Amino acid sequence: MKLKLSHLLFTFLAMTMSGGYSAKASRSDGGKEQISLAQFNLRWFGSKEHNTSQNKASRDEIRIQTIRKHMTDSGLMADVLAFEEIVDVKLLSDVLLEKRYNCYSYNHRDPEHQHVVVCVKPHLKFEKAPGSKSYTLDEVDLNGELRPAVHGIVKTSGGKAVMHLFAVHLKSAPDFSSTRLRQMEVISKYIKRDSETLPVTIVGDFNTYGDDPENFSRILAGSQMEEVPSPEKFSWATTHESYEPAKFDRAWITGTLADKVSFHHIIGPCNQSDRRTLQRYNDTISDHCAVKTVFNLD
Repeated sequence: MKLKLSHLLFTFLAMTMSGGYSAKASRSDGGKEQISLAQFNLRWFGSKEHNTSQNKASRDEIRIQTIRKHMTDSGLMADVLAFEEIVDVKLLSDVLLEKRYNCYSYNHRDPEHQHVVVCVKPHLKFEKAPGSKSYTLDEVDLNGELRPAVHGIVKTSGGKAVMHLFAVHLKSAPDFSSTRLRQMEVISKYIKRDSETLPVTIVGDFNTYGDDPENFSRILAGSQMEEVPSPEKFSWATTHESYEPAKFDRAWITGTLADKVSFHHIIGPCNQSDRRTLQRYNDTISDHCAVKTVFNLD
């Protein structure tokens, strides 16, 4: 991987000192056009069963306002957004994002299903992959009880294809590494079978434990894909004493994209030691922190 952690950290510090990073696609100081991508697991967003408040409408309204402010203040209203754990897709699209994005997901028979959703700003296009009848790779849902991948071709307003994007939410819990490996093998085989000519990006909640990341990289190496490194250790954290912080939210990209990544960081308090800040974040936003990646375009 040609990406250098020191370069990414320098970029992050420079952007922080200059007042933050703009989430809009723009031209960098070097004159290159950019596209930004943020991935975010919003714990049980829109769920009825997992909302402990007696006044659900009020609870949803408060949480939506808090999430929106966090995303706006942190530069997370990126050109492309990938979400996980979205129970109410319409609530996400119409209320949280205020209909400012075009969102793509799927229908599911379970009203409490955690959807994977991809949303793009109107100046971009998100098209079905050639030969695909939908935006889902259903085979990633191995047994009908998991979650499919959402995928498609990200294009500029002029119609230029940027990447084939896959958003995933793999099976959770330490005991299901073999299931997650099978899910990643499905994606890898799809990429090889369809003879991808576009760069590929896979983002989402991979629920990685133990040597999962190394095994995923081994599986994807045949598709010339590598994990994007970040200086931060954790993307998931809770004040619950029974759980250690973890890095579930990751990104793998085609090696040819490596030199085009100008920014890749975990955004939020998951790597801070202030328990009160983390507790407030857990209560009002999520137990996951977002991951933001910025690509330079040719």
